[in-house]
Amino acid sequence: MMPIVESTAIALAILGCLCVLAELAARYYLQHHGRAFVWQPNSKLHMKMDQDVLPELEELVRSYANSEGERGDDCPPGQDIYRILVIGGSAAECFYLDKDSGWPGVVTSVLGKPENLQRLNKKDVHLGNIARAGLGSVALEKMMDLVLPQYEELDLILCMVGASDVLRWFSRGATSADDEPKIDMADYVSFVPGKDYGWHPKKTALAAWARLQLKSRRVEPDVRENTGQRVGALRRMRQDATNKRTETGDPQKMLDRFAHSFRRVLLACNEKSKRVVVVRQPWFEKTHTPEEESFFWNAAQGDPFKETCDTYFDTSMIRARMQDMDARSVEVCDELGIEHIDLLPHLEMSRKTFYDFYHYTPKGAQDIGELIAKRLLTARSMKD
Repeated sequence: MMPIVESTAIALAILGCLCVLAELAARYYLQHHGRAFVWQPNSKLHMKMDQDVLPELEELVRSYANSEGERGDDCPPGQDIYRILVIGGSAAECFYLDKDSGWPGVVTSVLGKPENLQRLNKKDVHLGNIARAGLGSVALEKMMDLVLPQYEELDLILCMVGASDVLRWFSRGATSADDEPKIDMADYVSFVPGKDYGWHPKKTALAAWARLQLKSRRVEPDVRENTGQRVGALRRMRQDATNKRTETGDPQKMLDRFAHSFRRVLLACNEKSKRVVVVRQPWFEKTHTPEEESFFWNAAQGDPFKETCDTYFDTSMIRARMQDMDARSVEVCDELGIEHIDLLPHLEMSRKTFYDFYHYTPKGAQDIGELIAKRLLTARSMKD
């Protein structure tokens, strides 16, 4: 008979070979058949907002993702569904707003009314939101390369992007010779099937797939207490900064880079969707009072999430560069024949609409959602 030690060694060798084969098979499957998920599928998050820091927001904010890794409900069964995809940065993500209160939720609610479904010639509306905070045009281009091939033809894609390009430029010093740093899609996509895997047990394809499956089966929501306290800390950092910059380098290179990626995004979306509409991101456009300024926290030189920043760009610079960005986005849209919506003239420029320079209160999001829905229901939205 074979000695026990020898038979054990053979069994372990066979087991090791099987594990290696299973890992290689998992890598092949994920590389060629795996799906990228922007949000963790079936995740649920309940945020109890700090009302001292953000009194304009709801006390409880619910953020749910569906089985396709989109913020929103699962798509209803059937063929007569008006399918919408929302892409862009934090102003489209609406992370601190309840799933029904963000402007994408308002658009869904308005279009889902019986009289509007009749105009759309559909039985129901489904909106999936894959916008992510901090997502600039270059990262959005890479995201679309990952996720758009996974979709069948859509009825509508709504795009709101641009502010992150400006803010990241500020963070790098706002120089005329600025280059975009390397983009790590793991910062914006919760599961990337084709990434490089390692042989450490936690870094294998099998481990990544197992984590995805386990997290997707969680039933109870994650609960976060006192959400928004970081915003208060960021506001104080800006107020305490001793350096306020009132000039920037020439933004032309940054704007050219934005236009290049933005154009590619719109062309890709136009291939996948019957209609593409750019929602031009509105900002708190006015001369601000000291009280209003105290609620802003953006435009640091450096990364205030990772370090203490003592230099910030004056609000006049944020406004000027956002005007440049908006003008360039209009040029690209007009060049490609893509619809765009200008929301700025229709919004009240006050803290009833904005809780900082870029982001919307529930009232502001309601106004924005209604304005977008009204535009979508115009004659052009009825095209096949």
